[in-house]
Amino acid sequence: FDLFFNKSIGFKGLERKIIVPSIGQLYHLPMLGTSGYAMTLARHKYHTNRLLKGMGFPVPFAYYFERKEQISKIHKYPVIVKPNAESDALGISERSVCYSFSEVEEKAEELIYDFNQPIIIEEFIPGEEWKVAVIGNNEKTKACGCVNTLKNGLSMNGTLQTREDILNNNLSYDIPQNTSLVTKALSMSEKIHSLLGLNDYSRCDFRIDETGKLYCMEVSTHPYISGKTSSFVMAAMQTFSNFNAVMKQIVDAALKRYR
Repeated sequence: FDLFFNKSIGFKGLERKIIVPSIGQLYHLPMLGTSGYAMTLARHKYHTNRLLKGMGFPVPFAYYFERKEQISKIHKYPVIVKPNAESDALGISERSVCYSFSEVEEKAEELIYDFNQPIIIEEFIPGEEWKVAVIGNNEKTKACGCVNTLKNGLSMNGTLQTREDILNNNLSYDIPQNTSLVTKALSMSEKIHSLLGLNDYSRCDFRIDETGKLYCMEVSTHPYISGKTSSFVMAAMQTFSNFNAVMKQIVDAALKRYR
């Protein structure tokens, strides 16, 4: 085989996405996508948040707790409470945004019980939610486009993406109108992709506060790309003409990395 396309997302646990890229490394298989290390790093939301902050990127303030009893007083609301190592909005509902300490305690206890893992409590940024598609490696890394997430056809302003929204296909995307802020989001995404050592393709998610400041919320090393309606593909098609051209660019990036 010339190239393996890693589509495995595992089942449970922080390390669930590490297995396939690790087997690829062990047997010298040319594997498209990010390494097991960087995949696991990005899966740990709190570690990613701390690392990006240390690199100088704007992120929401965040707390990490393994047990409900550890939660200390939070001085600024609202906050969002979510599992630390999940994706696809697992564990996130409308009740995930909390406005008081009692709400935080109730939601934290529920998540720790349901997911048997630590939680992350983050500052809730109420503005629009943007997603940026990045393709390439090292100096050839390119942020290809940015989309604004809509919920039931409306801006995400004041709300959030829940698991129910994904299952019920409530989400759609359009092109953001603030071109100067889009340029900033594209530049930040390229830097994040390179500094975290991601391979071939990734997606950076941002929220915008009331002052117009961008916050990096999450980095996806394994974004959904299996259809033309995915946020990654729709963003990437702002540079490449169609779905096949996007896929070809990702494959070409991996082939060049393996020389």
